[in-house]
Amino acid sequence: MIKSVFIAFLLCLGSTAFSQTCSIRGVTTDPSSDGKIVRLLLIESDNQVADSAVVVNGRFRLKATVKKPCWACVDINEEEIAYIILEEGFLSLEMNAEGFFSKGTPLNDTFQMGWQMYQQSEMELLENRSKINAMDIDKEEKKNLFLKSVAEGNEITRVLVKKITEQNLTNIVPVFWLATFGQLFTKEEMDAMLSKASPALKNNELLKSLNFDL
Repeated sequence: MIKSVFIAFLLCLGSTAFSQTCSIRGVTTDPSSDGKIVRLLLIESDNQVADSAVVVNGRFRLKATVKKPCWACVDINEEEIAYIILEEGFLSLEMNAEGFFSKGTPLNDTFQMGWQMYQQSEMELLENRSKINAMDIDKEEKKNLFLKSVAEGNEITRVLVKKITEQNLTNIVPVFWLATFGQLFTKEEMDAMLSKASPALKNNELLKSLNFDL
């Protein structure tokens, strides 16, 4: 009898000891979002819907329990999208026409630091291209300036992604960056960046689907 109770306790403990619950408090500044469906999708599980809610007075709440930190996204009416990392804790999320911002858990905050840096560089590049477009020069010269701006933007992104990856080889933060901007690197460069990756990163399902030699 005692043995049976102990085994049952171990089974229960095993199913919960390593689970992580992430609670999300969301806000949207778009008044037209009221009444729309907001979903929490598990990217690493074929976009499985982990939770959903209705936006009321610009606010919503979502929750998911996962076995380990994983990538997810929140969308409103299958349009506005915010990328986040689900892990133990409370996460605040703001979504608006310009994008999204979240904070509250360690890995997600690390991702957000890089995301804000990327957004800033993109804004600067857009301003530069707007200036080029306003220049009173011939089409060929303008085209060359645009191409140069694109090349400069790609190089800035390459440097950022490489830095983020090298600083986060022990967690899953690099997955988003490599999945999104992997085309900017050769396979050899990708493999070199990930040569010292931890099991947590190497065994990530989304990263493995990108077919790197880990």
